[in-house]
Amino acid sequence: MSIDTLKRKDGTYRPAAYRDIAHTVDCGHTEHLKRDQLTVACRPFKTKGTNYRGDECEVKAVTVDFYGPHTANPEDRDTDSRDFILSGYADQYLEAIRYIFERLNGSLDTFWQPGDNIEVWANQAEREGTVLAAIGDQIILEYDMPGTTSQWGYNRRTGQYRHPAQPSSALRIVTTIGHEMVGGYTAVSYNRVPKKWLAAIRAAEMTDWVGMGQRSTVRIPFPEEVTT
Repeated sequence: MSIDTLKRKDGTYRPAAYRDIAHTVDCGHTEHLKRDQLTVACRPFKTKGTNYRGDECEVKAVTVDFYGPHTANPEDRDTDSRDFILSGYADQYLEAIRYIFERLNGSLDTFWQPGDNIEVWANQAEREGTVLAAIGDQIILEYDMPGTTSQWGYNRRTGQYRHPAQPSSALRIVTTIGHEMVGGYTAVSYNRVPKKWLAAIRAAEMTDWVGMGQRSTVRIPFPEEVTT
């Protein structure tokens, strides 16, 4: 890592990704990350804290200093500084990354776009999915599940398929930092998708979802009318 990690060969800067920021936070020494006229400095230190058993001990921490664009008057320069405890505090670790991500990129908006292919861990395996819509730092995605539903699968009594086998599917809402899915997720029923997400899916023209929940006997089509 270096201060010019985000700098392209043509002199422009790309957005800071999760991995760029995580490497800067984790490197163990003072490191800078720059985008255009914006710079952050990560300065590691140790402080008193508690371990997973609740015992007091030294824990890792980092001071993040943010420097906005240079101005003629140094007092008008946008600056900020915050401390984050890293050891044993996953929420603070992610908060440090969010803090840097937002200041270097200008927002927390996800890098994922509707229609992007995505892999998610579900039922002890990686499953293929598709991003249906994005709102801020969250996405709603649909992914394939193994097997077929009873409606579409094999009829043991007759020894025939009632209809061509069709994979089941599921929806979930995930929070992201760039392309990194962080924290937990919210599983969503096809019949109870929040209206704001239905509106976002329609706006993204991604209404042709699979719509075949594992417990469904018929495909659930996207609602014809969506109101916010």
